[in-house]
Amino acid sequence: MNTSKTKNKLYDSIEEYIERNYYSEKVEKMKARRYDSFYGLSGMSLLNTVSQEYDEASEQLNHTPSYNRAGRRLEDVVNNPEESFSNMVLRLIDEKGLSDVEVYKKAGIDRRVFSRLRSRNDYQPSRNTGILLAMAMNLSLDEAIDLLGKAGYTLSHSSRSDLIVRYFLENDNHDILLLDEALVHFGERALTE
Repeated sequence: MNTSKTKNKLYDSIEEYIERNYYSEKVEKMKARRYDSFYGLSGMSLLNTVSQEYDEASEQLNHTPSYNRAGRRLEDVVNNPEESFSNMVLRLIDEKGLSDVEVYKKAGIDRRVFSRLRSRNDYQPSRNTGILLAMAMNLSLDEAIDLLGKAGYTLSHSSRSDLIVRYFLENDNHDILLLDEALVHFGERALTE
């Protein structure tokens, strides 16, 4: 099949995915509605009703646990930290039978940056580095969200570039060059810039 046709099919599929999942665009459409015949609500009333449902669904999608934090003490939190970003990357590399070199080369990350990740438990990657590592390790969407969460990041439904990354992960496509091409095609910045 022609490469141009293949890319056009991919871009059409990504466009449909963005339209289905882009939250900010949906909010603006809801605000503009004067009356909803099904719910009998104006756009803003409907938005308030749906917003709560979205928050609950978003919590489930991002696998954000809802802890009862009232009984937790600061000492307990500090003395029992969860797995760090660095430790999770190294654990996933081992679990997936990959090598460090294989991962940092596929991710396009400098060896010195990866060395910092390996030697510093408190290593804080850039957001793009986290995404590139997730792609290089062939992570699922859930694994990638967990990994990015360790660094304090997420993949938002209100960001077109995040939706494109989500699309690739959901479809088990870990081709970083193709992802960069798709991001640029949709007017977003490439991850490897």
